[in-house]
Amino acid sequence: MRFVDRSYGVTVAFFLSGAVTGALAVLLLPAFYETMSRIVDVRVLAPVQAASALGRPALLALVFVNNSIPAVLSFIYPLIVVKVPWTPPLTQERRKLFIGAFTPMVGFLIGFFGLGGLLALGWLRGGTALAVRLLSGSWLHGPLEFALILLCASEPLRLAAEMDLLRRIRNDLRLLLACLLGLFISAAIEVYMGL
Repeated sequence: MRFVDRSYGVTVAFFLSGAVTGALAVLLLPAFYETMSRIVDVRVLAPVQAASALGRPALLALVFVNNSIPAVLSFIYPLIVVKVPWTPPLTQERRKLFIGAFTPMVGFLIGFFGLGGLLALGWLRGGTALAVRLLSGSWLHGPLEFALILLCASEPLRLAAEMDLLRRIRNDLRLLLACLLGLFISAAIEVYMGL
């Protein structure tokens, strides 16, 4: 089956809208700038510094696991929706809504925090020089990471209308495995080559 399809297009569209919204929120809302600063300091910089002190293999593991979380959750979430004994039981339409809503939400949040908000914060903290350094330091691994993560994040929307969802997930596990391999290569490029 084709994985670069309408679902992937929807995911990319929400990612781009999230990136624009995240940048505007950081640039225009001082309270959100402070919140984003704390998130980046605690969630990004502190773990990277701690892992860096342990050496490149530890940093590689951190980057890979961090990038793999949304990819793996994209396959686990539909299983949770199907397997949880809901009271009252989910109708087919509600199940489709619950599963399909994951994709635009994750696409938007990755764009908001992972691209737009982060670049705007870098620009406000270090001016054009820091923003350019962030972009030039991730010109290879950044687009690769985003493309693979968004490819996995589009899976729930693809699965939402499936009747035999469990069989379809098993069939699509090769997508997850390929994306995880790509994310590992991307993390290695980031850590060992700085690209």
